[in-house]
Amino acid sequence: MFEAVDRLKAEIDKRSNHMKIQNDQFGFLQPSCVFEESKDPNIERGIKEWSVFQFLVWIVEWDYTKRLINLVIALRIFLTMCIW
Repeated sequence: MFEAVDRLKAEIDKRSNHMKIQNDQFGFLQPSCVFEESKDPNIERGIKEWSVFQFLVWIVEWDYTKRLINLVIALRIFLTMCIW
């Protein structure tokens, strides 16, 4: 029983380390890093607390994909990365 718990803890630690590395490399894609309230007063309230997926959905819903094509591509790559 304890062996299974140890194995589970080891796997969780390993994956969380990989997730931290990905966040360090792609953390600039977080909405909190992209927008500054002082520079963008018309940005929807609460956008800084959104996940990357919610941010991408908002960009697509408001049809900003052509204006922000590089950001959209980077978000799609980030969301489809496999973490093992």
